[in-house]
Amino acid sequence: MPPLTILALALWGACAGSYTLGFRCAREFLVPLIFVACVLFALAIFALMRGAPPTLAVLTLGLAIGCALGFFATFSYITKADQVIASPVQEWCFTAEEDARQGDFGATVHVVAHSESNGEEYTVSVTLPKGESDIFYGDSFSATCALSQPREASAERFYFQGTDAVSSPGAIERLDNSRSLGGVLANVRKSAIVLFDGQGDVGALCQALVCGYREQLRDSDLYAACKTVGVAHLVAVSGAHLSITCGMIASMLQVVRTPRRLSLAIQLAVLSIYLVLTGMPISALQAAAMAIVGMMSFLARRRRATLSALGACIVVIIAISPQSSVSISFFLSAMSTLGIIALMPLISSWLSAVPIVRRIAEPLALTLAAMAATIPFSAALFSQLPLVSPVANLVVAPLFTLALTVSLVGSVASLAAPVVAPFALPFVNGAAFLLAQAITIFAEIPFACVPVSLSVSWGLAFSIAGPLLLWLLWPQLTGATIFAIGSAACACAIALVVVVPLFRPSEIVMLDVAQGDAFLVRSKGSAILIDTGNHDKLLKEALARQGIFHLDAVLITHADDDHCGSLQALDGVVAIDSVLVARDALTCDCESCESL
Repeated sequence: MPPLTILALALWGACAGSYTLGFRCAREFLVPLIFVACVLFALAIFALMRGAPPTLAVLTLGLAIGCALGFFATFSYITKADQVIASPVQEWCFTAEEDARQGDFGATVHVVAHSESNGEEYTVSVTLPKGESDIFYGDSFSATCALSQPREASAERFYFQGTDAVSSPGAIERLDNSRSLGGVLANVRKSAIVLFDGQGDVGALCQALVCGYREQLRDSDLYAACKTVGVAHLVAVSGAHLSITCGMIASMLQVVRTPRRLSLAIQLAVLSIYLVLTGMPISALQAAAMAIVGMMSFLARRRRATLSALGACIVVIIAISPQSSVSISFFLSAMSTLGIIALMPLISSWLSAVPIVRRIAEPLALTLAAMAATIPFSAALFSQLPLVSPVANLVVAPLFTLALTVSLVGSVASLAAPVVAPFALPFVNGAAFLLAQAITIFAEIPFACVPVSLSVSWGLAFSIAGPLLLWLLWPQLTGATIFAIGSAACACAIALVVVVPLFRPSEIVMLDVAQGDAFLVRSKGSAILIDTGNHDKLLKEALARQGIFHLDAVLITHADDDHCGSLQALDGVVAIDSVLVARDALTCDCESCESL
């Protein structure tokens, strides 16, 4: 492990830990803690100069810098919060940092707020007025409103997002920013999104692949299937899916003996087009940086150099934005890239021993290596474990690469020459349809996904420990060993799903779903769920704790959200034979009954 990688990982961990601790730390302790971190930094530099063991000195250096960055970021956040309270400004210009998202209490959007009167600038979560939900990344608008600190119940969530204030303007005025570079990119992105409007799930999938726009996909059955199968990362702006795409393209070009420089140029062109069509948000730039590191690993085959490059990326990103150290998307991007660099040669050697997949061992290994470092954390995050994920990713990754590449080329051609659109879009939709069908087929496999109850901290620990053990042990698996592991896993799964429920007592269990009701009634291997509550994660965790992977029925007593809001979350996660609805629950023409 090169020194720069050790430095980066230590810095990342220390920054995440100190930033997390800073939320619970009294303000008067922050400056002394920053001072202590600076002293540690000086001692580490002194130790390096005096010839101390480099690994220990670099590790100490990373920890010191990370702690200083984390505590300083907390201090800056608190200082800005004080400024928000004291600010007399009422006239603000807002620039959207993401697409507006529709929620239970209206549309919200994360923005940068700027005051032209005194130059104050904050990151703000804005609740938009009714009817103003169509705000896209890069859009600008003005409003007369006050900024305030988040409520205590949501303060921690906004702190980890780096959001300084919240606001709910009564009205907004759209601003024309078409002359700026950001405005031009935002308009190109919106034009690309419009290309796929009105085309159902396939169009929504293309919007997510090409533009990183997921609002139409988010509530669809297809997105639920993506989470069930464990390929949701492919429709997000992440380094994982860009690395997989570049790896697949490189593999295909190798087959036709394309020169390495030309192969690299083609991959960089795909990345560049993707950045333009997504509008170049920070998340896309970070993902592209991770993908370039992954490309270096795939093409150069020099792990030491690419590990150093990844370390440099991590250091730069966290130095610019310490809040990135606790960002879920950054974790998934960085860890998947680390998995590709560190584990791809090992997994490739395993696959090369299997004659059927020997020719495509490298691109398949790239996909599996990216997953190895992220599956436990994702399972804890979403409270579900996609059992078909390894096989599904092997099949879906080539189709995803095809769909993304065709979609990018088709979008650019259609935007550059609208007359081409009627001819290009059918090819784009066809490629996206193949990808959607493959995902749907895998999602319909019985027990494709199961609920899990795993804390995020344990998921994080397993995501780090698993790849680390593989790195240290570097096992050479034989066919007999693989068969034995697979047989043991199947035996355990059958025991959990079929045998264990038969020995459960007859009982009624009230599940902890926060708000609303959810009762589990079971006896002699059969079980029904009465109502679901409206907190998806809590419901799945409660079912996992009770060992429920199959329900004979779900019964909904009435259409209030706190009794049936999480019904859709069970789709693909728990096998359900029937859904029963109280006889009078669908007779009303109110919005709740219509939704049910």
